Amino acid sequence: MSRHSAHNLDKTRQRQMRLMNYWSNKAALDTAFAEGKKEGIIEGIVLGERQAKREIAKQLKIQGFTLELITQITGLSQADID
Repeated sequence: MSRHSAHNLDKTRQRQMRLMNYWSNKAALDTAFAEGKKEGIIEGIVLGERQAKREIAKQLKIQGFTLELITQITGLSQADID
């Protein structure tokens, strides 16, 4: 094998390694992004449900329901209702 051929083979291998590293890193980033997005959606749902319960508690309080009954209905603590 000539010196030139060996050099080209080394460059090809280096390029292949860079491409493998790139695709490996991209896959890891894509996975992390997807998982982060899923966690964000779940967190948003939880926060939305909590806000909805607070709104219900507010309306129940306006209607004259007792704190004890409001906590039973909504599952919120008295501190969350006040």
